[in-house]
Amino acid sequence: MTAWTANLGVLATARGRGPGSYLLRRFLAHYAALGRTRGGLGVGTGNSSGALARSPRPATGGTA
Repeated sequence: MTAWTANLGVLATARGRGPGSYLLRRFLAHYAALGRTRGGLGVGTGNSSGALARSPRPATGGTA
């Protein structure tokens, strides 16, 4: 089964300081403990935050 998060936002003043990465790691660890073997995160490309450039790349296969 796959765990999926639809929204993960970080205030502009905190970007690049780690809170988004921390939240994503906690999300993945929580669902891994529940037996999920895959996780997903949608990345919006239509904003000026630069989210796509900062998003983690897929661990195996797929495209960012």
